[in-house]
Amino acid sequence: MNIAETSRTGPATRVGAHLRDLLAQPEYRHKWFRHAERARAGQLNVLAVARFLASRDQYGVTDSSALRDRVRRALNGSLVSAETLRLFISGFGFTQDEERQLWELLDPPTVSGSAVRGALPSRSIGTPSQESVLSLVDEHVLGPDGLPLHHETTQVIRANGFPLEHLALYADTGEIAFSVERGGSVERLPSDVPGFPARMCLRYDRPLQPGESTLLRYRFDFAYTEPPQRLFSRVARHPIHNLSIAVTFAPERLPSTVWWRVWGDLEHQSVLHQEQVEPDGVHTVFRHLSSLEDAVAGFAWEW
Repeated sequence: MNIAETSRTGPATRVGAHLRDLLAQPEYRHKWFRHAERARAGQLNVLAVARFLASRDQYGVTDSSALRDRVRRALNGSLVSAETLRLFISGFGFTQDEERQLWELLDPPTVSGSAVRGALPSRSIGTPSQESVLSLVDEHVLGPDGLPLHHETTQVIRANGFPLEHLALYADTGEIAFSVERGGSVERLPSDVPGFPARMCLRYDRPLQPGESTLLRYRFDFAYTEPPQRLFSRVARHPIHNLSIAVTFAPERLPSTVWWRVWGDLEHQSVLHQEQVEPDGVHTVFRHLSSLEDAVAGFAWEW
């Protein structure tokens, strides 16, 4: 079946056009082409694509006839849901850059104002969050040598559909001491996330039942021997509401320039938004967001 272009210019149309381009590339075409009973050069076969996706047995979807209409609507750009896009991304194994572009076409990042929504690649493979972050305050302090000295986080967590017993925390350095000042106890575990060598398990004082909330306060004390990246950021794979970030510099080592930035990736390479900011009278930069979702936000600086 030939997928025709249309005059529409909405998100579904843009995603459909990009999917057609991707599935025409040799590394993806051979995956669906072998499921085609009859195929013409230069044309996508909707049933073959549906058969391939069903053969991947993703999310319990194994009936190609049930998938056919969803695939047709996605490829002709009439309707693409997030669930359907996940099927394409995980089924064909698109690259991280291709995945990010598809999500941004479907749901463009919003980085203006106090509500920030991005399109982290993790969205396609992420599972629904078991907790809601109702508020979070990050206070990051640098010492006279310009290295991070300590960091404190205060947050309110609410359990969603299931009881919660712990919160997983990660840091991008292993040179830290971690303590809980309110809400639980801590256990350090081997990390399972590349680039984040420190993994902590914060066990709540008592399990949270669905709908219950608790106040947590915990602290990182750093012992860097080499300067880390000149930035502090908060990663939000799931929505964080009422987020406040403060970075305080020592008067002995003040930055020459500070930027507030929003990044679209975990490596801080894709800058979605930036603006220069000035420290206040106590050498602190501060920003409050009503929400942060599928993005990375924080401050970066130069000496």
